[in-house]
Amino acid sequence: KHFSMKRLIVLYMLLLSCCVLAQNDTIKLHPKQQIEYRHNISAQVNPAGTYLNMIISNHTFKNNIVDWHGAFRYTYTVHPNILVGGEVSYTSLEFYNADSQKDKTKLEMGYYAHDLGALARFICNKPKWCRPFADIVLGYRKAYYFGGKAGTQDHEMLIINQFQWYAAAGVSFRFWKNHFNIDLMCKASTLGFADGRAVTFGWKIGYNFNSK
Repeated sequence: KHFSMKRLIVLYMLLLSCCVLAQNDTIKLHPKQQIEYRHNISAQVNPAGTYLNMIISNHTFKNNIVDWHGAFRYTYTVHPNILVGGEVSYTSLEFYNADSQKDKTKLEMGYYAHDLGALARFICNKPKWCRPFADIVLGYRKAYYFGGKAGTQDHEMLIINQFQWYAAAGVSFRFWKNHFNIDLMCKASTLGFADGRAVTFGWKIGYNFNSK
């Protein structure tokens, strides 16, 4: 059964409501537990994931491949060790005839996916420059397939809506008074990632700040 979009929105709003409650200082912290930065925005763009996979595996394909994946997330720190927020991502994978990457009439197979999810992160703040963390993301994916490998004929499109979750563990490197971070992680998903794997490595670049 497909996961209801309405239920996902309710879940997403419940998690984000923690941000609003935290604004009221309802969470009492020990002086040594004061929160350094409340807000974080992070982004990721992979323009060549498929090409890297081909190089690593020494595979060659007659077709040209265009692969893009981008993600954006926002988190709010409700406790020095707990962050909650949301994440959106987009994946595009296109297989073209060998003589063209731009002529849409020569597109053999395509896959596009939009993901929306609510997330929570537990992070250990020591050492300050390299902080271990664990993420859990609950979300909804809307995917579009067309072409022979999608079980369709010609350019007929197949649309699939699915509930998903993924977990990640990694380290967050901090720079410039901890304003910037680079997150390196290993991720496991129920639906797989942009490189086609259920377990893969990922990264994000982020900025931490406080609102006035």
